[in-house]
Amino acid sequence: MGKFLLILFLVVLIGIGYLATLNKETITIVLTPKDVYEAPKIVIMLASGITGACFVLLIFIIRDTRRFLKNLAQQKREKREERKKELYSRALDQLLAGKLTHARETLELIIRDFPDFIDAYLKLAETALELKDLQKAYSYAEKARQLAPRRLDVLFTMENLMEKTGRIQDALKYVNEILNLDKTNLSALYKKRALLEAASSLSQPENWEELIEMERQIIKNLPDDSSRRKEKRFLAGYKYELGRVYLEKKELEKAKKLFKTAIRIDRFFIPAYLGLTEVLLLEGTIEEAIEFLWNSYEDTGSPLLLARLEDLLIANGQPARLIRYYKSAIAKRPNDTLLNFLLGKLYYRLEMIDESIDTLRGLESYGTTFPELHRLLGNLYLKRRQPERAAMEFRKAIDMKKTLKLNYCCTNCGYTSEVWSGRCPNCKEWNSYTFNLEWFCKETALPEVREIKTEGVTQKMY
Repeated sequence: MGKFLLILFLVVLIGIGYLATLNKETITIVLTPKDVYEAPKIVIMLASGITGACFVLLIFIIRDTRRFLKNLAQQKREKREERKKELYSRALDQLLAGKLTHARETLELIIRDFPDFIDAYLKLAETALELKDLQKAYSYAEKARQLAPRRLDVLFTMENLMEKTGRIQDALKYVNEILNLDKTNLSALYKKRALLEAASSLSQPENWEELIEMERQIIKNLPDDSSRRKEKRFLAGYKYELGRVYLEKKELEKAKKLFKTAIRIDRFFIPAYLGLTEVLLLEGTIEEAIEFLWNSYEDTGSPLLLARLEDLLIANGQPARLIRYYKSAIAKRPNDTLLNFLLGKLYYRLEMIDESIDTLRGLESYGTTFPELHRLLGNLYLKRRQPERAAMEFRKAIDMKKTLKLNYCCTNCGYTSEVWSGRCPNCKEWNSYTFNLEWFCKETALPEVREIKTEGVTQKMY
């Protein structure tokens, strides 16, 4: 390579010497009126070439220097970014391992070296909240909000912090900020619905109306029909709850309209049928209420409607009519355990001992057994003055209390209650109560109840 460059240099020199022999004339160069110079043409040519070469060389030097400095800065940034990722990954591993204190130390190291790393502030806020350090949690979350006031995950973190510390109105403020940025954000819509239930005075109609509007927005933004059908239960539930408020205020027309709307939304929404029954009773149309309950039972098959019909007919002195209704229902579903048990219980209630025993023994012949059945049979044998047989039945039962009182059970979470409710107070699911005959539900404390008295019949409701 060296010899080649030497030969090339000699060739260039020879070329220049040859050009010098051919261009002996001079060129006059005038710089000022007094400064006039003469120079050989070849010298001018060489000077021009050298000047151009130097200029090009300078451009290349500047370009390469800038490229070098840029690469150097990029390498430095990459090393910093790699360190940040490594520390953040370590912090996440520590959080997953439950090492909250170590994770907090690692995250604090990150924000010391990278004070604009928003994700680290958010994780620090969550970690501080887990460690019950509310002041620090708020400080970290607020710092993240200052860095990115419109980032949704930052706003969700602020909302969660406010909710966990019991500041429901502040949590609602942040949810509203999210919805102002993204009106279709389902997570924010669900969160606002839950917060409205927690924050509102639900004895006021306007609060239920706000929940109804919120539910409509949720349904509107759901991606598929299956999800919308599921959410319509909430819409029916809120309509029902608003109807109950108007029922307690004795605004019967408004209550009736809302209960009917809930039934149109979900024709198997049993609480609305019971609510509409109470409206009819308050209006004094007892016969219409009886017919409505029976027709509704035939449409839905809900034993809760039949049990309400039983209370109503007995309170109005029409047990024979009630027996006809039961027999009509059993004729269509002869193997229905609950129907036969309710009929046997009715016979017991009416002191028709033989008919009650025959009906309940018929259940045993099908291989059906549960504690309430044996408790009721035990009491029947006591009335017949057959203590030995009564004792045998009682031994088969788990509990001998409240023979004629059937508990209710939430089919969604297993919660049990002595009083009926349109909504389970444990899991907040509507339309989930049924009779607890199979004794599979757990025993829990009973919530506070309210009473609505209609035509001498007391209906307990949450």
